[in-house]
Amino acid sequence: MGLIEAVSRSLVDKMADQLLLRLMRDPYAANLWEIISTTMKVTPRELMEIVLRAEKGKPLGRPFGTVYHFSPWQELLFNPVALVRLPTVDEKSVETKVTLGPKAKRPLELAIPIIITGMSYG
Repeated sequence: MGLIEAVSRSLVDKMADQLLLRLMRDPYAANLWEIISTTMKVTPRELMEIVLRAEKGKPLGRPFGTVYHFSPWQELLFNPVALVRLPTVDEKSVETKVTLGPKAKRPLELAIPIIITGMSYG
């Protein structure tokens, strides 16, 4: 073994020992290994958003919803109820009137319970 190799091995060995001792002895809040533990629990995007929220002290100004982009096939939704029980026959009348907030001063009465509004998945 040459002189350069021996010196290099000695330096690398000492540096590795110091690093491992630091990882084992530093308190958790100041430990370098904390970043690895954290990234195993949250994604880098989530971690960055947490840092931004902590820095600004208020919520991020971005729209709600998921940042993930799904395949068009994943947009197909199936209602398994229709597979288990048959829907009501056409001749039978169904009462669809709904009252939201029946104890409120001005309850909202809907003849058909459909409200068109924005959706947010995320």
